[in-house]
Amino acid sequence: MVKFIDHAKTTGVVKLNSEITDLKKAMAYLLDTHLFPQEDIDLNTRVLLWPENIGPIFDKNEELTAEVRGANESALFSTKEKVIVELDKIQKRIDEFSDYGELEMMKQYVDDVKSVQKRITEVEKQISWIINVN
Repeated sequence: MVKFIDHAKTTGVVKLNSEITDLKKAMAYLLDTHLFPQEDIDLNTRVLLWPENIGPIFDKNEELTAEVRGANESALFSTKEKVIVELDKIQKRIDEFSDYGELEMMKQYVDDVKSVQKRITEVEKQISWIINVN
């Protein structure tokens, strides 16, 4: 979308300005030789003034794009920070596994490992989202 808007602002507007300049010449001739209804004149006036009126629209688009980009970058940074904190917690939890050694606690150990695996899967999804956003 950003590439399209940039193309429209540069190449598209220049091309249309050229076409409108040609149209102005033709309209000047026609206005000298023919009487047009007011609604036709108004319509052509809007076309001829279009390049002047599109500038503020492009400016507003740039503002909105910058605003949305800032919000998305903020969300991305926040998600990244949460992932880092979660990875630290998971690492500490995994380090605790080396202390496991009591046979009667095996059921609890299995549950702990499954819990950590689930957290790792969730973090993998978040990391994948971060990578795809970039």
